[in-house]
Amino acid sequence: MALTLILAHRVSSEEKVGATSGGRTLRIDGVELFPESDSAEIQISAFVNGTEFRYPSVAGVEWLKVAPSMSGQTFKLPKAETYELRIEMRKRQPPDSQLARLVSQETVTLREVPFSGTYRLHGFDPSSSTRSGQVSAEVKFSFQAVK
Repeated sequence: MALTLILAHRVSSEEKVGATSGGRTLRIDGVELFPESDSAEIQISAFVNGTEFRYPSVAGVEWLKVAPSMSGQTFKLPKAETYELRIEMRKRQPPDSQLARLVSQETVTLREVPFSGTYRLHGFDPSSSTRSGQVSAEVKFSFQAVK
């Protein structure tokens, strides 16, 4: 007597939440540095519900010069009831291009869209594992519903 076992993939609740229909977008709209700099270049990592989104991440561009005319970037997010946003930044300053890390302890929790905000970042000293009390940068962002 032969027995046939059929295995079916079960869709977990995490996969249901991760479906793209009815999702949202995160848009990085710009960066302001304190003090201002005409030569600074940045990379941003935005973490939404634990998933990392890198800015810039198009056309092979790895660093973006900070300027009032810098282009924004939009990221499609999976549908979820709540979004938790955390942002980190790497900054380099030519000509020596010494790398600085900017962080925050803040997590933005969002339940409704549209929403626009500013995320404040502070300098981080890796040798002492301390965060500066002064704001070193602000990242402008927004959440929108997918149309």
